[in-house]
Amino acid sequence: MKLQSANSKDRRAEVKATAWALVVELVPVISSVVFFFVLVNYISPDDYGIMTAATALGLMSIPLSTFGAGTVMWRSIGSTNDRSGAWSKAFSVTLVGPLIVLVLLLALRPLLLSQVGLWTFALLLFQQMTVFILTDLAVFYLISVGAVRTAAVSRLIFAAFRLAAVYFFVAFADHTLESLAQVLACFGLASLLAVLWHLRRSQGLAMVPRRVARSELLEGVPDALGVSANGLLNVSDRPLLVGFGFEADGGRYAVGNRLALLGNIPLLAILRTFDQRLTVAGAKSRQDGWELTTSVMKRTVPVSLIVSATALALTPLLSLLLPEQYGGAIDIVRVMLILPVLRSVQYPIGNLLTVGGDRAIRAWITFAALVGNFLANLVLIPHFSWKAAAGTTIAAELMMTVAFYVVLKRRLGRAR
Repeated sequence: MKLQSANSKDRRAEVKATAWALVVELVPVISSVVFFFVLVNYISPDDYGIMTAATALGLMSIPLSTFGAGTVMWRSIGSTNDRSGAWSKAFSVTLVGPLIVLVLLLALRPLLLSQVGLWTFALLLFQQMTVFILTDLAVFYLISVGAVRTAAVSRLIFAAFRLAAVYFFVAFADHTLESLAQVLACFGLASLLAVLWHLRRSQGLAMVPRRVARSELLEGVPDALGVSANGLLNVSDRPLLVGFGFEADGGRYAVGNRLALLGNIPLLAILRTFDQRLTVAGAKSRQDGWELTTSVMKRTVPVSLIVSATALALTPLLSLLLPEQYGGAIDIVRVMLILPVLRSVQYPIGNLLTVGGDRAIRAWITFAALVGNFLANLVLIPHFSWKAAAGTTIAAELMMTVAFYVVLKRRLGRAR
């Protein structure tokens, strides 16, 4: 009887943790969707394409400029339990590194994205490379220490400021890309300060940068390479679409891709609840890690299939929500809905490779997929626009999924 009661309590705790993790994933996405559906009624696909190209350049540079600080922090908390020290190091690197790279990107603006002014480009990069990344680091820290509920509150704070920003833009600003960048930067800075204050109040952490040794920076390089390659794979096609003169298609592609990737939300929520257990199991042995990963995929695969199938059936309703000039995004959504299904296998296996000591191999596989994707886009985008971007992304994700599985099975075979 006591055993049944304990099992029931564990199941309730798991459901509760999953619910809060779902809030962590859902809140930023829902706020972004509301933000988007309001925004597309006030800016053109061309401006939206330029904006997403600018933010994509920032997003692509973040992992390398932060030296994988978030992942190093996660491992440090799990192995040493030095929470304060792990946070201070990650905060310092994540604050300083991206600001240095931001200045370099501004200097290269004429070559990278001449369609946007210097000040507007700087504000868009600041939002991506400082506001977003530090907010995500704070949430990631809270999840790493098991404070999922507090992480959800941080997400709600950030979302509230973001929705206030879009309201201010619609109600009081002239509807230009320049004004949008200014409003987002101001409200974004306010939201970041609020999130950091909430983190300090709830966890007692210092918000003062500290010196980080070179060896500590180099520790995160393999993680940074893997995450950077994955980020490049997801967004490198957007600057290329704009660069080849497909600004409007770039905007529609960004919209369609964003909507399709809503299907990742349940997948990420499930994975969040198994992060700590996978770290322990993977460090113990690959076989233990594989058994847990198999159990995870029994949840992620059917859930992702159901979500993608349901979303596909509901895509005609998007015509009621999207302005006519964004109507082409509906076809893009239909094509990209395959990605959550592929990632329902790819993410769990990839995470096991990381915690099992094969993070460098994971990084190289991802980098190879990135190179193939980028070269294919250079050749195909001038002829096929967004269709090339979508096709090469799906092909690269499939290649990564297969390669991760092959490497893992070989490692499991050697371990027997």
